[in-house]
Amino acid sequence: MMKDQKGIDLLLENGDVVILIEAKTNLTVDDVRDHLARMEKYRLWVDSRDVGDKRRLIGAVAGTIVAENVVQFAHDNGFYVIVQAARDVEIVPPPEGFVAREW
Repeated sequence: MMKDQKGIDLLLENGDVVILIEAKTNLTVDDVRDHLARMEKYRLWVDSRDVGDKRRLIGAVAGTIVAENVVQFAHDNGFYVIVQAARDVEIVPPPEGFVAREW
């Protein structure tokens, strides 16, 4: 169950692809679980507004501090993982065979 009912931190859209990103300073497995639930709710909301809306929803999580087990859990659930590295941000290379989950 989600700890809070907050919205999406960052939503990026390009044509028929929408990426919804949850960002935390210290990203945890619970944050990833919350974002999974949020993705489901967002898909239901989009479908309730426009049954013909076939945009592909893809999830990502981001953090400054992200433990390896959190990265693995996020990848296992089909999320891209973005981490801060000094002044830059980078997408953690997903494991071989990774397929981003679509909602």
